[in-house]
Amino acid sequence: PASEDAVSAAIEKHLSSNPTVMEQLESVVEVHWPTFGTLSEMARKSWACGACMMLVPYADPMARQNFSRCASAKFALAVEIEMRERVFSKFQQHIQCYPELTKLDGLADKDKKLLGPFADFLLGKRPYGLGDMITDLDRARKLNLPLFKEFGAWLNRELPDLAGQISKLYQIKGFRNPETHGSPSSADPHRFPNLCRRVLDSLATPHD
Repeated sequence: PASEDAVSAAIEKHLSSNPTVMEQLESVVEVHWPTFGTLSEMARKSWACGACMMLVPYADPMARQNFSRCASAKFALAVEIEMRERVFSKFQQHIQCYPELTKLDGLADKDKKLLGPFADFLLGKRPYGLGDMITDLDRARKLNLPLFKEFGAWLNRELPDLAGQISKLYQIKGFRNPETHGSPSSADPHRFPNLCRRVLDSLATPHD
């Protein structure tokens, strides 16, 4: 029989080459979870692919577990996409109003160990993964450096509920890229979609 990775790849190829099927799947998801309709196109496609993977019938318990983890990686990717768009890219736009904070090259050189990935992302120099995002959310609460102080203040104004999601994000991180992040997540793969939905619902909730 085909491996889980091979079947996952086949599902992704089938959905990408059959937009009508993808649209129907997305419509079903949105009926049961309205926030889904507010996600970006890339996040919706990743989530729909994960949902399809969860439906694949596998008699072997180990195969089912592996398939659940493949699906969970897709759900985690959707969280990463929305975090980047709704949090970090918006903060990137925000700091353009503060000349003293846009001089990030100097900050990165001075405190490269702490500020390198964050500063590089804000300067558009590198990709920014979920692990980096979670680390810098934590640093915004703990560090007294100018960039992180401004980030923390901005988060408190724009997304005051996000701090309460950090423990969930750490569980999600382990499914996003277990090879990079080491030990597997403590989250139950079968309950993982609900975990991701709670984070995405928080990100999508408007604040006055």
